[in-house]
Amino acid sequence: MSVQRSSRSRLGRGSRCAGFSLLEAVTALVLVTITFMGIASGVIANSRAFDSTREEVLVSHALRKMAETIRGTAFNQIYTKYANFPFSVPENGIGATGIVSIFVDETANTAESNTLGLPRDLNGDGLANSVNVSANYNLLPIRLSLSWDGRDGTRTQELYFLLAEETN
Repeated sequence: MSVQRSSRSRLGRGSRCAGFSLLEAVTALVLVTITFMGIASGVIANSRAFDSTREEVLVSHALRKMAETIRGTAFNQIYTKYANFPFSVPENGIGATGIVSIFVDETANTAESNTLGLPRDLNGDGLANSVNVSANYNLLPIRLSLSWDGRDGTRTQELYFLLAEETN
């Protein structure tokens, strides 16, 4: 007589240890999804930071370019040519608009004028008491301001500098 063993009992016990349960598979899938979401979030944040930095670099370049344009102008013509002069930066899709402000009031005492060292003597007479030295200046405090609608809303960047007349 031959004895037959049931394969059912062996398969039943062996199948429990043979693979992943549904709970283990779902848990692994959730962990992988959370990891990918974290990586995607980091990539998006990096992209936004890159765009914001790109805007700032382009605006800084435009401000320096305008400052060099002003520096290249004959000193006695700077005020008449650039006082309250509007300029724009349409290239590269930023569409920034700016204004040149030249301070000719030696007595000015605002936060903005203080940034440029005012009140101070601008016409070389030894006194800081003239309210308008636009006709006879030796030193020009200048502020360039650019505003643009960027990725993070409306932004403004400024550049302050002093120009002095060169004497031999």
